[in-house]
Amino acid sequence: MTTQTLPHNDAAERILLGTILRHPETLTEAAEIVTSPRAFYDPKHSAIWAAIGSARDAGAVPDLVTVATILRDREQGDLVALASALEDEAGPAGNVGWYARKIVAEWRKRDAAKELQGALTEALNGGSTTELAALVSLIGDALADPIGQRELRTVSPGDVLGRDPEPIAWLAEGWIARGDSCILAGEWGTGKSIAAMDLALSLATGAPWLGAVRCASCPVLYVDEENNDRNIRRRMRQLMLGRGIDAERADGLPILYLSRNGVRLDEPEWMTATHRLIDRLGAQVLILDSLVRFSGSDENSNSEVSRFFDKSIKPLMIRHDLAVVMLDHMRKPASNPKHDSDPGHRVRGASDKPGFVDELIVLEGDRAGRTRTLRHEKGRSDHLQPALSLTWTVSDDETAAVVTATEEQRGSEAVILSALSEAGPDGLLRADILARLAQAGFTDRMATKALGKLHGQGTIKKAPAGDRTVRYWPARLAPIDAK
Repeated sequence: MTTQTLPHNDAAERILLGTILRHPETLTEAAEIVTSPRAFYDPKHSAIWAAIGSARDAGAVPDLVTVATILRDREQGDLVALASALEDEAGPAGNVGWYARKIVAEWRKRDAAKELQGALTEALNGGSTTELAALVSLIGDALADPIGQRELRTVSPGDVLGRDPEPIAWLAEGWIARGDSCILAGEWGTGKSIAAMDLALSLATGAPWLGAVRCASCPVLYVDEENNDRNIRRRMRQLMLGRGIDAERADGLPILYLSRNGVRLDEPEWMTATHRLIDRLGAQVLILDSLVRFSGSDENSNSEVSRFFDKSIKPLMIRHDLAVVMLDHMRKPASNPKHDSDPGHRVRGASDKPGFVDELIVLEGDRAGRTRTLRHEKGRSDHLQPALSLTWTVSDDETAAVVTATEEQRGSEAVILSALSEAGPDGLLRADILARLAQAGFTDRMATKALGKLHGQGTIKKAPAGDRTVRYWPARLAPIDAK
């Protein structure tokens, strides 16, 4: 084994140093884990870490300016440019502990490898084989009991009661949190990719998703195996121009968008590459478009789907504290609507898919229209979010577009009140109101709820109109016999 092949993680070293230089307040956490410059494989990285430590020991803030001064004083001025480049690679401050632990893990592997190499060299040169045998035994134990060598994740009951609950780290408030798994499902052509792209842009800019859901600002890795480049570029251009994002600002957005590279997360090479991309970007959200494209599993087999989630999706989430949003397909409603009263059960394939995820979001609507309904069917928090009515609006020259959302309840109520106001004293039959709502993209279920709410509030009144139907009016225009 040569020095060049010893275990190390160059990306973790670079990102850790860059993060500390960009966010000096993270040094305290990192220094509790990385206790020596020897933890760094690259001697240049080791020298920069030593300079950071010297700044801390002198009571100075270990930012780029201070560290650069220390390096020049030590006649290591050639490392200043590297330190500056590392700051540009800074990851999220909250990830500094993960990078520090990764570096230490690689350091321990190097030391073990060197120790084994030394014992083997001594044995081959006629020395004692006792130390070599002991080392081989330890390695054998680790291979035979890999779980025993792992630091297991635990939850202490005493710790639970000893501290206040941590707030949920929402990325899209109420809908998607840090570390969540999420399925965004819909029938083909309903606009899943548009909603997901709008989410990616919202997270990258910190602007509201769909103009309605508050978002944190964070890097996003979007892996698209579904759409062709022409549609991706057209939609992305429209959405960015609709948000007022110009070319200069677009270049700085923390989004890495991959298009049709044949990514298969059930293949080790692609998993390694994906881990590396997430590390490089410091991504907090991974969007997969669409789920079926990323494995060779039978999507109708619970055992195969479960294995894919456990072996591919869960490791990405745990290692990077990452939210994974997976776009998925829904089947059409059954001929008997009672079978599909819950749209979450229409997610195509094995039942373990919606069972695995923290958040299940479904998108419904007529493909020919510009209005959709976004429903929160399953969530990690105590309360599901109200359904949103989405509208896709394109500029007259079709160069810009925006997706806007209103709470479906309020939107359907507004349509009802507007229609009744237009009808005046004549009122409208229930069937006519339902038709107007359907044209606006609202389901019969939501229409019924909205009519019931408005009637219960006394905002509208109704009276029998024969043939088992009723007519509605605004309360101020209703006839005397209306209730």
